[in-house]
Amino acid sequence: GVEAWEATNLLCVARVLVAAAQRREETRGCHWREDHPDREDEAWRRHLVVRLQPDRSLAVSTTDTAEFPPTLP
Repeated sequence: GVEAWEATNLLCVARVLVAAAQRREETRGCHWREDHPDREDEAWRRHLVVRLQPDRSLAVSTTDTAEFPPTLP
Protein backbone atom coordinates (compact mmCIF):
# COMPACT_ATOMS: atom_id res chain seq x y z
CA GLY A 1 0.00 0.00 0.00
CA VAL A 2 0.84 3.67 0.25
CA GLU A 3 2.63 3.25 3.57
CA ALA A 4 5.02 0.69 2.07
CA TRP A 5 5.86 3.01 -0.86
CA GLU A 6 6.43 5.94 1.52
CA ALA A 7 8.72 3.84 3.72
CA THR A 8 10.65 2.63 0.67
CA ASN A 9 11.08 6.19 -0.62
CA LEU A 10 12.23 7.45 2.80
CA LEU A 11 14.77 4.62 3.02
CA CYS A 12 16.08 5.47 -0.46
CA VAL A 13 16.49 9.16 0.46
CA ALA A 14 18.24 8.21 3.72
CA ARG A 15 20.68 5.96 1.83
CA VAL A 16 21.51 8.78 -0.60
CA LEU A 17 22.09 11.28 2.22
CA VAL A 18 24.39 8.91 4.09
CA ALA A 19 26.35 8.08 0.91
CA ALA A 20 26.80 11.79 0.15
CA ALA A 21 27.83 12.56 3.73
CA GLN A 22 30.43 9.79 3.64
CA ARG A 23 31.87 11.13 0.38
CA ARG A 24 32.01 14.85 1.28
CA GLU A 25 34.76 15.35 3.86
CA GLU A 26 33.92 18.88 4.96
CA THR A 27 31.29 20.94 6.72
CA ARG A 28 28.79 22.60 4.36
CA GLY A 29 25.27 23.83 5.08
CA CYS A 30 23.39 21.43 7.32
CA HIS A 31 26.05 18.73 6.79
CA TRP A 32 28.37 19.27 9.74
CA ARG A 33 31.41 17.12 10.47
CA GLU A 34 33.15 17.24 13.80
CA ASP A 35 36.42 16.00 12.25
CA HIS A 36 36.30 18.69 9.48
CA PRO A 37 34.55 21.75 10.99
CA ASP A 38 35.51 24.22 8.22
CA ARG A 39 34.35 24.56 4.60
CA GLU A 40 36.85 23.67 1.89
CA ASP A 41 35.60 25.56 -1.16
CA GLU A 42 38.59 24.74 -3.40
CA ALA A 43 38.24 20.99 -2.91
CA TRP A 44 34.49 20.59 -2.50
CA ARG A 45 32.62 23.40 -4.27
CA ARG A 46 30.93 21.05 -6.71
CA HIS A 47 27.90 18.82 -6.87
CA LEU A 48 27.64 15.20 -5.82
CA VAL A 49 25.84 12.92 -8.25
CA VAL A 50 24.32 9.78 -6.77
CA ARG A 51 23.02 7.03 -9.05
CA LEU A 52 21.16 3.86 -8.14
CA GLN A 53 22.88 0.94 -9.88
CA PRO A 54 21.03 -2.12 -11.25
CA ASP A 55 22.28 -4.14 -8.26
CA ARG A 56 20.66 -1.51 -5.95
CA SER A 57 24.04 -0.14 -4.81
CA LEU A 58 24.75 3.60 -4.98
CA ALA A 59 27.44 5.14 -7.19
CA VAL A 60 28.60 8.55 -5.94
CA SER A 61 30.67 10.91 -8.11
CA THR A 62 31.44 14.62 -8.18
CA THR A 63 31.01 17.12 -10.99
CA ASP A 64 33.98 19.01 -12.39
CA THR A 65 32.61 22.45 -11.49
CA ALA A 66 30.10 24.16 -9.21
CA GLU A 67 28.01 25.26 -12.22
CA PHE A 68 24.26 24.93 -12.00
CA PRO A 69 22.79 22.88 -13.51
CA PRO A 70 25.68 20.59 -12.69
CA THR A 71 28.08 19.36 -15.35
CA LEU A 72 27.90 15.58 -15.26
CA PRO A 73 31.13 13.55 -15.39
